[in-house]
Amino acid sequence: MKASAFSYARATSVANALELLVAYGDKAKVLSGGQSLMPAMNLRLISPELIVDIGEITELRGIAVRGDVLSIGALTRLFEKCIYDERGQLTNANMADYLVPMSGEMPDIDVGHVVSPTTESELGAKGAGEAGTAGAAAAVANAVNDALKPFGAIITEIPLTPQVILTALGRI
Repeated sequence: MKASAFSYARATSVANALELLVAYGDKAKVLSGGQSLMPAMNLRLISPELIVDIGEITELRGIAVRGDVLSIGALTRLFEKCIYDERGQLTNANMADYLVPMSGEMPDIDVGHVVSPTTESELGAKGAGEAGTAGAAAAVANAVNDALKPFGAIITEIPLTPQVILTALGRI
C-alpha cells in the first residue's frame, strides 16, 4: 500500500514550522528524521495533508546547558541501550551485540564545565584527559522524568524512543 497524496514543506526555522503547523492544525504531521511516520502513512494509519520537515532546523539539534536550563533539541536522539538479564548481568557487552553510536547518530552536546580546582596537585587538576560525556544520556533521562512527573509517569530505560515515553504515559 502507498501513502495518500500529501504536500511537503521543509521548515526553515522554528517560527516557520509553527506557522505551518498552526495553519494546517491536525492535518499536518512533523517529519524529524525518525522511522515511524512514513510506514504509518504507507499503511494509511494516518493521512496528513502536509508533512512539515524540521530536519534542517539547526536550533532543534543537540543538548546544551544555558545557565540552569538543560535544553534538549527535538532532533536529538540517544541510541545507547544496555540490556540486562533476570540476574542483572549485562547481555550486550560486546561489539557483536551492542550498537555503538557513531558520529552521525550522536547529537551535538555543549559540554559545560564546573571548575573547582584542588590544592592537592601542582596544576590544581583533579584528573587528566578530556571531559566526560558518558552521563549525557542519564541527564537527558532525568530531564524527561522531570517533565513526566506531573503525569505520574516515569521512564526507566534508554533509548528514549517515542514508544518508551508513550508506554510510560499509558498511551500504548
